[in-house]
Amino acid sequence: MYDSLSAHLMPLINSSFAPGQAQATVDAFQDPGQRQIAQAELYYFSGRAQECRNIAELYLQDKDLCLRLSAGLLYSFSNLTLGNPSASRMGFRNIQECLRLAEENSAS
Repeated sequence: MYDSLSAHLMPLINSSFAPGQAQATVDAFQDPGQRQIAQAELYYFSGRAQECRNIAELYLQDKDLCLRLSAGLLYSFSNLTLGNPSASRMGFRNIQECLRLAEENSAS
């Protein structure tokens, strides 16, 4: 169950690209949700935690569990960076909920 989830999480860091080509890699994602999450990743790893959080927040309740889980990770860590521990805890609770849903889905 978790192997199938992890294959689709954090699309940018699960991609390969030449140095300096991260934005081009983000722009090449066909799926709009994955492209947005990849952009949030790029923002986070470029020291732009607020922009990361703003995108990730939009996907915290997405129907796509992989987007939702990726968003939870990005939201949690960007809020830690920004000094918002309560928002970060909410993000980690979202991650727990995603994992619970993934477990339920694999059982059915």
